[in-house]
Amino acid sequence: MNKKLAAMAAVLAVAPLAAGCVMIDAKDTPHVRVSVDASDGEMERLMAFVVTRDSVMARVNSNGCTKKEDFATVVSKNGGRATVGFARKSEDRCRNVVASTADLTWTFAELGLEPGGEVRVINPFAGR
Repeated sequence: MNKKLAAMAAVLAVAPLAAGCVMIDAKDTPHVRVSVDASDGEMERLMAFVVTRDSVMARVNSNGCTKKEDFATVVSKNGGRATVGFARKSEDRCRNVVASTADLTWTFAELGLEPGGEVRVINPFAGR
């Protein structure tokens, strides 16, 4: 119990320094590991992402018309580990008065992944 509290305290102490946001649904996915690669390339800059046992949600900038079909997914598998990236194929040409974001969700089945596997996201994060 003390190790968990110490780990949580360490995470909370560093959290304000983080430029991006990563959320993991730990109550039903204790065995899912997530790591992030901040390489830029052609990958969309993410505001946040959430990994559950069987899906990945990416929060991206939007002018009001962004949809999942506007993105290509890049998936590489190596055993039980997967590298996942999201690249914008179509520009959002809507003219929203206020800048916004869109939460786009892909199931592991859509990504060709097995539920509960290790996922590495290669997209850069806002603020980096």
